[in-house]
Formats: sequence, structure tokens, C-alpha cells
Amino acid sequence: TGKVTYLYYDVKSFFLSKEETVENGEKNTFSTVLQSDYKKFGDLWYATQSTFVSESGNQGANLVELYYNKGIEENDFK
Repeated sequence: TGKVTYLYYDVKSFFLSKEETVENGEKNTFSTVLQSDYKKFGDLWYATQSTFVSESGNQGANLVELYYNKGIEENDFK
């Protein structure tokens, strides 16, 4: 697709802080997502706030709960 994504990490926490995806290099269009407020869910650290940056205004998403491998059994893979 020709898309290129740049990932920016915090130098102290090593958490992902920003993603920039170049949608179309010729038209200089890109998207930016800011990640923040990392919290621990079980053994996994995950950003609970995502901000989608846009020229027409930013949109935010808040993660309340995160489940991974919940209710998955060995038989599910057979």
C-alpha cells in the first residue's frame, strides 16, 4: 500500500507515545495517534488513552478494561 508508519517511544518508560502513518507521501497526508496513561492489566501494560489527531479536531478513546486470552482453552485451537 506504500504506507509508512513511524513509532515514537518514551525514552524513560519505553512505552509507545506516538504513531505517525504516512498515508500518501505525494500529497503529504498522514495520521497521528498519541498514546498515554499506561496501566497494568494482569501482566500487560497498555495505553488507556488514545488521541487521534486531525485537522478538523482531535478525537479521544479511553480504554476501561482489557481482556486477553480470557476463556480460551486448548480445545479452541484443535
